[in-house]
Amino acid sequence: MSDTYMFRPLERGARGGRSKEPLVSMHKGGTLAINRAAFEMLGNPRFVSILVDEGKKAFAICPASEGDANSYPTRKQKTSLGVFVSGRKLARVLGLSDIGSARRFVPTQKGEMLVVVLDNAFRQIRNDGA
Repeated sequence: MSDTYMFRPLERGARGGRSKEPLVSMHKGGTLAINRAAFEMLGNPRFVSILVDEGKKAFAICPASEGDANSYPTRKQKTSLGVFVSGRKLARVLGLSDIGSARRFVPTQKGEMLVVVLDNAFRQIRNDGA
């Protein structure tokens, strides 16, 4: 048996939080994670409104003001340039309160809204965050 190895560098994949593609993720419990690209499409608002179309299993996120009765604050993520938004009630309304793992969606921009259709293809997020 030879002690000679043919090692090669293991190429790194894309790191989380660095995608240039706009993404909205729904995590266990309903928390929404909006990556930097999607957040910039919204205009980097301090508050957002969440609109829901239960019949089409869709929701939209749009900028809002602090004074709006139905606005949610955006919270900076510690490990990336995106934000979190509470989506617990949204998950309940859409019947997703007990999703087994996080799901990542590519939203469509309609005016100043980002629209996510849950029936469209989603990317399941593995436990290792990939």
